Amino acid sequence: DCCSCDLSVHLRIHHGCSVSQSLVGSAQHKSRDAWLAALRADQAACTLATAAVRVLVPLAKVCAAVVARELWRGNGYSSLHDFTRERLGRSSRWVREHAALHRALVQFPALRSAVTGQDGSAPLGVCKALLVGRIATDETLPVWVQRARALSVEALKQAVREAREETGL
Repeated sequence: DCCSCDLSVHLRIHHGCSVSQSLVGSAQHKSRDAWLAALRADQAACTLATAAVRVLVPLAKVCAAVVARELWRGNGYSSLHDFTRERLGRSSRWVREHAALHRALVQFPALRSAVTGQDGSAPLGVCKALLVGRIATDETLPVWVQRARALSVEALKQAVREAREETGL
């Protein structure tokens, strides 16, 4: 221990950390070392989540190229399924969804800022972005992004279904 101040005060003053209330509350029930380990794990999870969002757009572009050009064949695989399972540890569905995300981002450049959170809100996520990309127009995109953020994935799926039925899509 480098000082005797309260743990949350110590982290804020001496280490520049801002601590969530749930971690502060849990400090009362854990040893200092266990609490610091939980804090480090929380920070690592946040860092990884941020990194995942940052690579999402380029990853979607690569997935689109793999699917469009059947790049698995050049690597000696007979199917996208085999390539993605063996080389990427992912399903072919995951690659196809990311390729579809790329197409939606090309169609709606404004969707990119919602997916990455660069619009100032939480990142939209792949599933919700795909749903928005299936129903939105250039004019309705802001409304659909707002709805996607307000609704659960299931509720958004239902809203998209209803909108498609209304419009005959």
